[in-house]
Amino acid sequence: MPQSPSPASSGSESHSWFRTLADSASVCIFVYRERFLYANRATEVMTGYSAAELLEMHAWDPVHPEQRDEVRERILARMRGEDVPSHYELKVVRKDGAVRWMDFTASTVNFQGAVAALGTGYDITERKLTETALRDSERRLQLAQAAAGSVIWEWDLDSDRLTVSEHARELFGVDVDSLARTGEEHLLLIHPDDRPRMQEAIRRLLRDQAHEQAEALDDEAERHHGDAGAHPGEQRSLGARGGHHPQRVQIKLTLGDES
Repeated sequence: MPQSPSPASSGSESHSWFRTLADSASVCIFVYRERFLYANRATEVMTGYSAAELLEMHAWDPVHPEQRDEVRERILARMRGEDVPSHYELKVVRKDGAVRWMDFTASTVNFQGAVAALGTGYDITERKLTETALRDSERRLQLAQAAAGSVIWEWDLDSDRLTVSEHARELFGVDVDSLARTGEEHLLLIHPDDRPRMQEAIRRLLRDQAHEQAEALDDEAERHHGDAGAHPGEQRSLGARGGHHPQRVQIKLTLGDES
């Protein structure tokens, strides 16, 4: 079977073929040992350095200081033939000081008659920023819920798995997560007098698919929390996610006055 030309090939035709392909690619492609040996246009764009500048740098120089030593050790270990991770995410510091995230993959190739590494990567900065913003938003929501005396259980209908707000233990004084790990167990915590109403509210919620999100339903119920006892006056609201075919149900509990 014919072999694909590699960046390593000493033939000028193969080398030209590789450069043409790499320079037209939208992903970063670079060859390196301790120093860069080749970098395509996408690598120049992501790092802010020209190919000529990169060829004067160690392969770990553009890596963020938080990861630079680890990446350096991996590069040296790969050159020694050791088994090291070939796929991971890393932070790159551009020439202008901006930080970008790269999804990076490395493999070993023959380049100009000697072992080298072929690195590929693509920019995942926007995804990482979105993930960070989501985590920050969730933390703010947790703080707001704790201040309001609210707890949210999220019920995955496919797996029947239940997850609960992190501050539930502080609010109720018991390990609420251990009391109900599934939707079925959660319903058993509802006072028997109120359980049918809660079940019917959930059924109505799941049937209502006329809108992109089901209409919020409020219900008054008492809830037993093991040794913590019941909390009269609490307000429970339901919501569904997943459009016309909801996959998750959210149950919000807000403690009210016992008077």
